[in-house]
Amino acid sequence: MDKPAMERDSLRLFVALWLPAPLNRAVLAHLDELRRGSRGVRWVRPEQLHLTLKFLGETPRTELPQLFSALAEVAATTRPFSLKLAPGGVFPPSGPPRGVWRGVTPEEEGAVLAGRVEEALIPLGHPPEKRPFRAHLTLGRAEPGAVFDRALLGRDITAGPAVVGRLSLVRSELRPRGPVYTTLREWPLVGRE
Repeated sequence: MDKPAMERDSLRLFVALWLPAPLNRAVLAHLDELRRGSRGVRWVRPEQLHLTLKFLGETPRTELPQLFSALAEVAATTRPFSLKLAPGGVFPPSGPPRGVWRGVTPEEEGAVLAGRVEEALIPLGHPPEKRPFRAHLTLGRAEPGAVFDRALLGRDITAGPAVVGRLSLVRSELRPRGPVYTTLREWPLVGRE
């Protein structure tokens, strides 16, 4: 029998940047357009829009103090930076889509931060990602036979740039109606060298 969520010895975690308010509003308007006439896509809820820097998966609760310390140091050595929305697409790029995404630019700053997070968490037993970092916002998960207007994904969205100023450790609880995200802790990006 499964233990209740609060009694589990591990938490499903990821490190993320929450979308700044101006970009969040623009993506929400974009999602409204994508939803019209679509079927077979589970669209992301507004409060879930984020840029994942590192997925940790099931992580022992006992590791939280070390995670907090490592991520605090990453945030302390990273300056705030600006993001803009970019065209998106589907993954995989060929065949039936499983995911719908929107790009974020510039990717360099996000990649540098993701790299710092990777390096900081290796000593805690979190191996680096094998695939290169690709800054994107997941907008939805597509089921076989999903229908939506793919042309909208290539269209520019006029919004931004907007400054990202906080690094977050987020818990993901999988529930029948979709995941629920809870920020466990946030750290300001202060850029101390």
